[in-house]
Amino acid sequence: MPRPWRSSPFWRWIISPGTKQITTVLAKKGHSYNPDAEVTLWTHTQDVLEASRGLFGEQTPSRLAGKWFDFFGVRREHWPEFRRRLDLACLWHDIGKATCSFQMMLSGEVSDQVVRHEYLSWKLLSHGFGGRRSLREDLLPVSFAILDHHLKFGETYFKALTPSAIEITVYKDDDSVERILRETEKLFGFKPEIPSTIPGAEVTDSVVQSWSKLRAGASSLFTNDEMFAQFRILALALITSDAAGSGLRRTGKPVRQWVEDRFLETSLKPAEVRSTIIAGRISAIVKDSGKDFRPNLLQVRAQQLPERAVLLSPCGSGKTLAAWLWAEAQLAHHDVTRILFLYPTRNTATEGFRDYVSWGLEHASLVHGTADFDLEGITFQGEDHVENGATDTRNYHKAAYSPEAALYALGYWDKRYISATVDSFLSFTANRYGADCLLPLLCDSLIVVDEVHSFDPAMFAHLLAFLTHCRAPVLLMTATLPKRFREELEKLGLPIEEVQDKSQTDNSPSKPRYSLGFCQTDVAEEVEEWLKRGEQRRLLVVCNTVERCRLAATKATELLEQHPDCELLVYHSRFKLADRRDRHEEVIRTFKNSTKRVLLFSTQVCQMSLDLNAETLLTEVAPLPDLIQRMGRVNRMGTFERGQVKIFRVDKEKPYTEQELETAVELLKSLPDLHSVTQLELAELIGGLLGKNPLHRSLVPLFAADLLPGLESDEYRQTDDFTVEAILDGEIEQYLETDRASRVGLTIPVPRYLAQKPENSKLPRFLRVAPSRNYDTFYGFGDVEREQKA
Repeated sequence: MPRPWRSSPFWRWIISPGTKQITTVLAKKGHSYNPDAEVTLWTHTQDVLEASRGLFGEQTPSRLAGKWFDFFGVRREHWPEFRRRLDLACLWHDIGKATCSFQMMLSGEVSDQVVRHEYLSWKLLSHGFGGRRSLREDLLPVSFAILDHHLKFGETYFKALTPSAIEITVYKDDDSVERILRETEKLFGFKPEIPSTIPGAEVTDSVVQSWSKLRAGASSLFTNDEMFAQFRILALALITSDAAGSGLRRTGKPVRQWVEDRFLETSLKPAEVRSTIIAGRISAIVKDSGKDFRPNLLQVRAQQLPERAVLLSPCGSGKTLAAWLWAEAQLAHHDVTRILFLYPTRNTATEGFRDYVSWGLEHASLVHGTADFDLEGITFQGEDHVENGATDTRNYHKAAYSPEAALYALGYWDKRYISATVDSFLSFTANRYGADCLLPLLCDSLIVVDEVHSFDPAMFAHLLAFLTHCRAPVLLMTATLPKRFREELEKLGLPIEEVQDKSQTDNSPSKPRYSLGFCQTDVAEEVEEWLKRGEQRRLLVVCNTVERCRLAATKATELLEQHPDCELLVYHSRFKLADRRDRHEEVIRTFKNSTKRVLLFSTQVCQMSLDLNAETLLTEVAPLPDLIQRMGRVNRMGTFERGQVKIFRVDKEKPYTEQELETAVELLKSLPDLHSVTQLELAELIGGLLGKNPLHRSLVPLFAADLLPGLESDEYRQTDDFTVEAILDGEIEQYLETDRASRVGLTIPVPRYLAQKPENSKLPRFLRVAPSRNYDTFYGFGDVEREQKA
C-alpha cells in the first residue's frame, strides 16, 4: 500500500529519537476573534463540563434535560446514569489532545494530526478503564460519544487510517491530564492509569477491529430503541456542551451562568403570541386591504387541529397566519418556550421573518446561511408607532435580530420566535454540526414546516425520520401533496386537513382562477404580443434555465424601446448575493407599486420566494409541482376574472427529464375545462401524482437501523455539482479587504465549468474565481460567449 505521508515532515518527526518538549498541553490556540488566545486542556475540559451542567443540570435535571429526554423518547428516570456518563464524556473527550500528534499540529509545525485526537481519547479511555466489566454499560455509550463528538467517525474516516508502526507520545504528567484523572476518581472511586505511549497500530490497524468488538458489546447490552436512543442523546449532549464551552470561551462570557440564563423556566403564553406576532401581522393585512380582518375558514379550522397535523391548502389561502393561530391554540396545552417556522429556501425563510416573526422584536431571529446579510437589507414598512425616529418599531430593533457573531449557533439560544431554513434545524438527522447545536431550541418548541410539497425525496425521508423518532408538536403545511408523501404521512397517523372553501369569495380555492393554454409559438413572440395589446399591467415569464432567462430578457430589452410605459426586470439565482438581495426587494416593490406596466423574467427562484400577483404567466413546461407553484404567482388573490397561463414546449428538457414534462402536460390536459381551472382541481390533480423517487430511509444516518459505527456527517438535500460558490476575478482585492460579515455579499453561484481555483492563497479554499466579463448587474451571471452564439 502506498504511504505518501512517510516522506512528510510529520512522519520524520514522529519516528525521530527526539520529540519536541511540551511544557503545557493546549486544547486550542488562537481564533479569528483573538488570534493570541491559548486555552489549556483542563480549562477547555472544565468549560465543557460546566456548559453541560448548565444545559442539563448537575444534581437534578434541568428543564432542558427533561425536554431532551422527551424529544428523543427516553424516560426521564434514566437521567442519573445520563448525567454520570456525560460527566465522564466531558472529562475525557479531548484527552487525546495530550499527545505529540495533536500538539505538533497545534503549534503549526505539521499540517494535520497523524491520528484524530478523538480516536486517541477513546484509546486512552479504554486503557484507563480496561478490565472493569462492571462499568461496561457506562463505557459503551461514553466511547460512542467521544468518538463522534466531531462527527468524523465512520466508514469515510476508517478508510483514511493508514497502517503504521509509529508510537504516539502521551503527556500523562501534564497538569491538565492529572486534573482529569483526579476528577474521574471523584466520580468512580478509582484513579485510571494511562500509558505514556500508544502504539500506532492500536489506532490505525486495529481501530476498526476494536470498534467492531465495541459494537458487538453494545448490541448485546442495548437491545431496544430506547436504549439506542440513550447513545444518541449522550453523543448529541456532548456535541452541544462542547460547542457551548468552546464558543463562550471565545467571548470571555461565564460559561455556566450564560447557559442557564438562556434556558429559563418561563413558558411561552398564548397572549404573548397574540399581542406580538398575530397582532402585528393583522395590522399589516388591514393596512394593505383597507378592510377589517376576519379569519377565513382555513384559519378557523387550523385552531382546532391536534398537536401533529398536515394543513393542505392552495397558495394564497392564508396558511401562514393559520399556522400562527394553530401555535397560539397549542400553547394552551403545551409547555414550550419557542416557536419555529421552517422553510425550504432562504428567501422564503426571510419572507416569513419579514411578515411575521419580526414582530417578536428582540425575541425574534432569522436563521440561515446568509441571514445576517439579508437582515441588513430589510427595511420594515409597517404602521406601528414611531420610536426613536424609526417608521416601524421593528426597524428600531433590527440590531437585536442578529446574534453576536462569535457565538455562531449559540447566539440564537435566547430567541423565542425563529424563521429558518429547514436545513438549519432538521438536518441534525444528517449529523450536521450546526443543526446539532440548535437542538436545545428544537426540543422545546412548537414547530411549523412549510411548503412540504417542494421537498426532494432526501429531505422528505429526513422529515419522516424526524416525525417517527422525535416527539414534538409539529404542523406541516403544503399547497399540494403527492400521493407517495400522503401515504407515508398517513402511516404515521398525521391527520390531513384539507379545507375546501365553497364560498366563491375572491380567494376561494373553488373559484375559477386560471385559463390554461399550450403554445407552439416562441416566448418572445408572446411577449411582443403582450406589449402591443397594452391591456394588462403585470407579466411573469419563467424559464427553466438561467441561460434561457437571460437570452429572453435580452430580446425583450430591444422590444421595450418602443414601449416606454413598460418596465423590465430580471431575477434568477446567479446574481451576487448583494445584488440578488436588492433585486428581490426591487421585484416585490415594483410589482406592487409601480405605475408602469411590469415585465419580469425569472427562473425557478420565483416559485416560492416571490410574493407576486401577475395577470399573465408565460412559462416553459416543467414538472407538475413546479408548474402549479409558478401558477401561484398569477391571480394570487383571485381578484382578476382569470389569470392567463400559457405553457411552452422546450427543445432541451434539462434540468428535468422528458418523462416529467410529458406527465405534466398529460395531467393538465385531463382537466375538464382548461379555461376555468380552480386551485382545488390542481390540488386534486397533484394529489394522485406519485413522488418522483422512492424514499430511502438509509439516507437518514442518525436514525439508521444500525446505529453504529457512528455519527458521520452526511448531506441533507439531494444536490448536484453543477454550480460552485465563486467571486468575480475583478473583486478579489475588495473581497480580501471586506469584513467577514459583508464578504458573503460578493459571492455568486456559477457553473462549475466557468470557475477556476483561486491563485491567491489568501482566499478560502472552497471559493472559486469567475470572469467578471460574464457578469452584469442587471442580467446576472451567464456564459456570454455561448449566449452570443445562440
